[in-house]
Amino acid sequence: MAAPENLRAARARLIEDASRGGAAFGRALSEVLDEAFAEMLGGVELPGRWTLVGLGSYARRELCPGSDIDVMFLHDGRGPVDEAVAGLWYPLWDAGFVLGQSTRTVKEALALADADLAARTALLETRRVGGDAALGQELAAQARRLVQRRRKRVVEALADAAAARADRPGPVAEMLEPNLKDGAGGLRDIQALGWAGWALGPTGDGAAPDVGLATLVARGYLQPGDLDVLADAKGVLLRARVALHRVTGGRSDLLTLQEQDAVAAALDITDADVLIRDVAAAARAVSWVASDVWSRLRAAQRGPGGRLARRDRQLGEGVLLRDGR
Repeated sequence: MAAPENLRAARARLIEDASRGGAAFGRALSEVLDEAFAEMLGGVELPGRWTLVGLGSYARRELCPGSDIDVMFLHDGRGPVDEAVAGLWYPLWDAGFVLGQSTRTVKEALALADADLAARTALLETRRVGGDAALGQELAAQARRLVQRRRKRVVEALADAAAARADRPGPVAEMLEPNLKDGAGGLRDIQALGWAGWALGPTGDGAAPDVGLATLVARGYLQPGDLDVLADAKGVLLRARVALHRVTGGRSDLLTLQEQDAVAAALDITDADVLIRDVAAAARAVSWVASDVWSRLRAAQRGPGGRLARRDRQLGEGVLLRDGR
């Protein structure tokens, strides 16, 4: 499996298999990569402890055809690491994958995370691919403690980034050519809510689904039903993103006018108008939930009196439940 021609063929088969859409495609491609890395890791010889962890969409098993494969080779600082692990990357490069690879100690990874928000949030979602499980768990635990110590800074930065996405690339629900990943109401907004939940202090498996979102429910920032709303919206957006990558053969997340009919056909949707209507409805649901959460989290940053227990809820004509009363 680890030979470039085998990896290239395995990915091509998945891309051609229209029955594997959305999350199913991501799981299947992740399994292909897991098997390839397992084979290659068998040849790694280092004197100390080491592990390979997946990050981002690879950790979540939500890869799309054009996704970067983000991985970190974590080691304890003993031995000539770079030369020993170089063989892990070449087969994937030769097979056409785009890698976001790094080689670090726990201390180095945490130092970078403390200085950079993207690096910090990346360490909230990790998954062991092979090697010493305890070393990966050590990194995950320390990364979560770091984020929780920087809670206010992290939440503020995430809220600011969400607001910026509304300006550029712009709201997915309002754009003729929406960005499915980075537009407001897109997949990044759902991920950012999960990261905010992690900053509030959950424990558990960093690769387990929706741990951060579950924490927002437990803290009163989300209602239980919001998890279903976000899951449904994520399904629509992820299926559209996988189909877009299939149609274009590229990595862009911009659903352009010229590709919309082909993407609709790939999803067995009547036409582009129906596709855009479905995508817009999903994005509006995400934006409505996310806007409310960021508003509440910002209020909580201002002090104990700033937080509402839960979203206003219409009980009947002229009757509004606010702050649980």
